[in-house]
Parts: sequence; structure tokens; C-alpha cells
Amino acid sequence: MTTQETMPPGRDDALHGFLRALPPERREELRAILSATRERSGRETGRDSGGGPDISRGPAGAGDAGAARHAADLVLLAGLRAAGRDLLATATAEEAARHIVRLSEVAPERLQWLSPGRLAAGKITVLDGDPGLGKSTLLCELAARVTRGEALPGGAAGRPRGVLLLSAEDDLRDTIRPRLDAAGGDPHRVLALMTAPDGTAAGRPVAIPDDVPLLEAVARRIDAALLIIDPLVAYLQGGLSANSDQDVRRALAALKQLGERTGAAIVAVRHLNKSTGANPLYRGGGSIGIIGAARCGLLLAPDPDDPERRILATTKGNLGKPPPSLAFRLESTPGSDAARIVWAGETHWTAAQLLRAADEAGDEPGRPSQLEEARAWLREALADRPRPVKAIEAEAAARGIPSRTLQRARSAEGAIARKERGQHGQWVLALPEPDDDKDRQPSPGSTLGGLGGLTLPERESLGIDATGAAEIRRCVDCAVPLAAWQTTRCGSCLADALTQ
Repeated sequence: MTTQETMPPGRDDALHGFLRALPPERREELRAILSATRERSGRETGRDSGGGPDISRGPAGAGDAGAARHAADLVLLAGLRAAGRDLLATATAEEAARHIVRLSEVAPERLQWLSPGRLAAGKITVLDGDPGLGKSTLLCELAARVTRGEALPGGAAGRPRGVLLLSAEDDLRDTIRPRLDAAGGDPHRVLALMTAPDGTAAGRPVAIPDDVPLLEAVARRIDAALLIIDPLVAYLQGGLSANSDQDVRRALAALKQLGERTGAAIVAVRHLNKSTGANPLYRGGGSIGIIGAARCGLLLAPDPDDPERRILATTKGNLGKPPPSLAFRLESTPGSDAARIVWAGETHWTAAQLLRAADEAGDEPGRPSQLEEARAWLREALADRPRPVKAIEAEAAARGIPSRTLQRARSAEGAIARKERGQHGQWVLALPEPDDDKDRQPSPGSTLGGLGGLTLPERESLGIDATGAAEIRRCVDCAVPLAAWQTTRCGSCLADALTQ
């Protein structure tokens, strides 16, 4: 192998690579180390170190002179690499230290609540609800209280503070200002950011996360205690998808930092999606990352017992004990078209119960509820003959009828499950005969209505004698008869309860 073949990389390439990797303030230190290394390499090879070796050109010639130069090159590069590694390690550690916090250096602070369990200072809350229920009116009520220094539900009074509002759906003149006035708010303390400056008279739409520095500057200027984004998806930066977990977390991470720096509580509004199910975490529009990034979640829904009332329930609470659900009414204001909030105290309804009731009641006036639709389909499916239970369940699932709703439809229609005779008999479902009505009368002496309205064939299928001596246990949620191994809930309701 020749000397040329064993030559290390050029000095200039190595030096420039290290210089690019180092912060500017460390480059002079590297040059000093390089100069000392060159002098040492000259002494070790017995040559004058004044000019130093030129590694970029390789050995000057053959024989002893070439070998000496090559040896000097190796010494120089070895020293350069060692110095570079040390400097890079030091620089990396210094840079990493800027992004690492030792918990012993963090002073603990108490969490500050605007409304305990619902709105926390410096944190993100997501408010979910269908259109037309009063989400914006509710937020105007909360904003009005902030501007007056009045306590929010469950909270404490304080000094009057500012509110920063981003509203893409309601008009300022005929909707938002009248609502704020109806709630008794101070309009001087509410600032609505309509567009972001771009050098034109009209400006451009506000975009999150790019315009978070602008939001922060405005929030500081007005001493904002509350930032409202209604709705969140209208302000996501172009190119970001509300259904992408990565995109929404990027946007909400910027909002989170804004909240931490300013102390403003942030409320992001969403509409409900079209899916069914009682788990509120999956019912808001967009990615699950939206509610995942929020520290508190709220649901606004109609009161199933009183369509004129609204219920504000908690869907998520990472920061403390969930607060009770609150009821309120929307009442007209004399001399104005705007409605105002009249609080009606606490209520027992939970978010999961509200969603379940809404699914079963239907979304539009005059439209059959989900249960009514399931009952009508079941009557049609069993009109001609009994059908295998598995076939009915499969068809119901294909039509989007939840298992729990099918069970309730079966119970409401009095459908009878029985096993066919024979070695390979299967379970079939049939509608009751007209004469079966007399068998469905409750037997006296049972606190649950005798046999709970079961027909004699149903009793036999459950292994219960016809006298009604045994009391039928039913699911506490949907009233479906329980199997021997079940305690208080059927399988479907138990799954719902575990996911709440």
C-alpha cells in the first residue's frame, strides 16, 4: 500500500466540518487548539512548524520527507479530531441544558381556576356541542363575568379582566355585541381579532399556530383572562387537518405555551360528530388529539327531561375532581333579540347519559328516535317468521343499530328468544302472538313487576318456572334480563360504563 493510499482526509474539509457543527462562539477556541496541535506535530516530526503540514495536497515527495510529512498529518488530524469531539460534546451539552429543567429548580404553584373543574388559568378547555344549542351565548355569559370581575360558576370573584375573542360564525354587530350586553358585560374589555396584518387593508385570516405570537401580544395588551376560539377548526393554519393527530397537537401545543406564558384560560369550541355512542371523548369533531391536548372538556346538550333547558356537563378533567353538571335556560332580553343565560343549579345528568339520550331521541323534530327506528325495523324483520338471533344481530349491526339499542327494541316489542328442537337447533327470535299478552302481566309479590313482563317461553328459555317464584333481575340501565353470571348490568351497558 502506498503512502498516497493511506492518506487521511484533507485538513480543510475536516476543519470546515467541525466549524459548521460548532456554535460561533466556540470556533475561535477550536482554532487555538488547531494552532497548538500544528506546532506540536512539527516538533514531533523534527520539522519547522512555521508553515505546518498541508494535508489537502498529500505528501510532498517519497522517502523520509514524505513519511515525515505523512506522520505529521496523522498527528495533526488525530489532535484535531480529539479536540473537535470534546468541543462538540461540550457544545451539545450546553445546548441541551437550555431545553432541560431539573424539577428541584421548579417552584411549585397552585392551580388557578376561573371555574373549578371547567376553566383553569393557562390551560385549554374544549367545549363540545351541536349547533344551535347556545354555546356562543354561554361563552358570552362567561366573558361578561370576566369583564365585570364577577365569579364564574363555582369560582371566586376577582378584578375585571380582558377577553380575546376569535369568532368565525357569529356577526359582531347583530349577535355577539347584543349577547354581551344582555349578559351585562363590559364591551371595552372584549377584543375581537378579525384578521391578521399582512400589509394590506383587509389583512388575512388568523391562522394557528403561526399567529400565536400575535394572539399572545394582544392578550398581554388587554390583560386577557380568557381566550375564546369559536370554532377551533376555522382557525387551523392552511395545510393542517383537524383529523390529523399530529397537526392538531402541533397547533394546540402552541396554544398551550401561550396559556402558560399569559395565564389566560383558553376555550376551543367544537361541533359534535355524527357517530353514536355514549363515550364523550370520541364524540367531538376532528382528531382525538384535540381533547387529548385539552386539560378540561365540556359538553353542552339539551336536558332530556326538559327541552327548554340546557346542561353543561364535564367530559374530561385532568386537573382535579370533576364538577357537577349545571343546568341553565336561555331567556329573551327585553328590548333585544339576544338571549341571556339564567342558571338553574346542579343536575344529575352526566355527559354520557346526555349523549345516549340524544342518540335515542333523534336529532330533528318529527324524526323517529333511534329506538323507534330499531323497533320498526325489528317488527319488519320478524313479521313473516322467526329468525336466527345471530342473523338479526348481524343485520342490525350492518344497519348501524347499536347492540344496546337492539336489546331495548327487543324488550319493547316483546320479542321472544327460544331454542329450536333437535340436536342442532339454534336460537331464534320471534314476535309474540296476540294471545301472549296475558302472559306478560306482572305476577303479584315481585318488587320488579313479577317476571318483568317476560312471556312463558322466555321464562322457560331462562330456566325459570312458570309460577314466577324466582325474581327476574334486569339491567339497571336498559332493563334487559340478566344472565345468571351478570350482576347489575348487561354486557353492552357494562362496556358503556367502563369506557366513561
